[in-house]
Amino acid sequence: MFGVDALPEALALVKSGAMAGTVLNDANNQAKATFELAKNLADGKDAAAGTNWKIDNKIVRVPYVGVDKDNLSQFTGK
Repeated sequence: MFGVDALPEALALVKSGAMAGTVLNDANNQAKATFELAKNLADGKDAAAGTNWKIDNKIVRVPYVGVDKDNLSQFTGK
Protein backbone atom coordinates (compact mmCIF):
# COMPACT_ATOMS: atom_id res chain seq x y z
CA MET A 1 0.00 0.00 0.00
CA PHE A 2 1.16 3.52 -0.81
CA GLY A 3 -0.04 6.87 0.49
CA VAL A 4 0.20 10.49 -0.59
CA ASP A 5 1.72 13.61 1.01
CA ALA A 6 4.18 11.91 3.40
CA LEU A 7 2.02 12.86 6.38
CA PRO A 8 3.46 11.99 9.81
CA GLU A 9 0.90 9.19 10.16
CA ALA A 10 1.97 7.73 6.82
CA LEU A 11 5.65 7.96 7.73
CA ALA A 12 4.92 6.05 10.94
CA LEU A 13 3.15 3.35 8.92
CA VAL A 14 6.11 3.11 6.55
CA LYS A 15 8.42 2.78 9.55
CA SER A 16 6.28 -0.01 11.02
CA GLY A 17 6.12 -1.83 7.69
CA ALA A 18 2.33 -1.49 7.43
CA MET A 19 2.72 0.79 4.39
CA ALA A 20 5.25 0.33 1.60
CA GLY A 21 5.69 4.03 0.97
CA THR A 22 4.20 7.45 0.43
CA VAL A 23 4.74 10.28 -2.03
CA LEU A 24 5.76 13.76 -0.88
CA ASN A 25 4.18 16.72 -2.63
CA ASP A 26 7.41 18.72 -2.40
CA ALA A 27 6.49 22.16 -0.99
CA ASN A 28 10.13 23.19 -0.58
CA ASN A 29 10.92 22.76 -4.27
CA GLN A 30 7.57 24.29 -5.24
CA ALA A 31 8.55 27.40 -3.29
CA LYS A 32 12.03 27.35 -4.82
CA ALA A 33 10.57 27.16 -8.33
CA THR A 34 8.12 29.97 -7.62
CA PHE A 35 10.85 32.22 -6.24
CA GLU A 36 13.37 31.54 -9.02
CA LEU A 37 10.82 32.02 -11.79
CA ALA A 38 9.36 35.18 -10.23
CA LYS A 39 12.83 36.65 -9.64
CA ASN A 40 13.76 36.09 -13.27
CA LEU A 41 10.59 37.80 -14.42
CA ALA A 42 11.17 40.71 -12.02
CA ASP A 43 14.69 41.03 -13.44
CA GLY A 44 13.31 41.19 -17.00
CA LYS A 45 14.58 37.72 -17.94
CA ASP A 46 12.83 34.70 -19.37
CA ALA A 47 11.16 32.96 -16.41
CA ALA A 48 13.16 29.73 -16.65
CA ALA A 49 16.51 31.32 -17.59
CA GLY A 50 19.38 29.81 -15.63
CA THR A 51 17.16 27.34 -13.78
CA ASN A 52 16.42 23.64 -14.14
CA TRP A 53 12.66 24.32 -14.33
CA LYS A 54 10.81 23.71 -17.57
CA ILE A 55 7.64 25.57 -18.48
CA ASP A 56 5.17 23.71 -20.69
CA ASN A 57 1.94 25.52 -21.57
CA LYS A 58 2.39 27.78 -18.52
CA ILE A 59 2.83 24.73 -16.26
CA VAL A 60 5.91 24.02 -14.15
CA ARG A 61 6.07 20.46 -12.90
CA VAL A 62 7.83 19.93 -9.59
CA PRO A 63 8.55 16.22 -9.18
CA TYR A 64 7.05 14.29 -6.31
CA VAL A 65 9.45 12.52 -3.97
CA GLY A 66 8.92 8.86 -3.22
CA VAL A 67 9.44 7.92 0.43
CA ASP A 68 9.98 4.34 1.51
CA LYS A 69 11.99 2.46 4.13
CA ASP A 70 15.21 3.14 2.20
CA ASN A 71 15.02 6.94 2.51
CA LEU A 72 12.56 7.32 5.40
CA SER A 73 15.19 8.79 7.75
CA GLN A 74 15.54 11.84 5.45
CA PHE A 75 11.93 12.74 6.24
CA THR A 76 11.62 11.76 9.88
CA GLY A 77 14.91 13.09 11.16
CA LYS A 78 15.58 9.70 12.75
